[in-house]
Amino acid sequence: MAKNKIFLWIVVGIMAISLVGLTGVFSLGPSPSQTNNQSNGSEQRNGGVPCLTSEVFHIHPQLTISVDGKGESLPANLGILPGCTRELHTHAADAADGIIHVESAVDRGYVLTDFLSVWGKTLVREGYTLKMIVDGKESADPNFVMKDGQKIILNYSLNSQ
Repeated sequence: MAKNKIFLWIVVGIMAISLVGLTGVFSLGPSPSQTNNQSNGSEQRNGGVPCLTSEVFHIHPQLTISVDGKGESLPANLGILPGCTRELHTHAADAADGIIHVESAVDRGYVLTDFLSVWGKTLVREGYTLKMIVDGKESADPNFVMKDGQKIILNYSLNSQ
């Protein structure tokens, strides 16, 4: 009888340890094989710019926005939340100048649309036509990789009807 109780307690103990272990595995989140590979930028294209963990890679493109000839400033501290500064963000001191901070452990090849996803915006503005200029050249591709010192200009003009 005593051996049966010991055996029962061993089985219950093993089951309890297994249950705790499984709970820990499921609470850790998806495994790396279940998430997008951040080094190829696919996560960013889906709007998932990660929180900053390192500033080894650090560049500053400049974004100027004009709507019918009137300048529009970037929001201060865009992408900065308590406990998480996104790898693409602005600072209060630089936002009026359109400086975008691109900071990460590696060059992830961030593009303009990645920054817009952090902002919660798209390039489309109802009733407006966009002319985008990148380093002095007109461009129709918002998926160019941003570079240090790059000048990005978005000129929005009211559609004529």
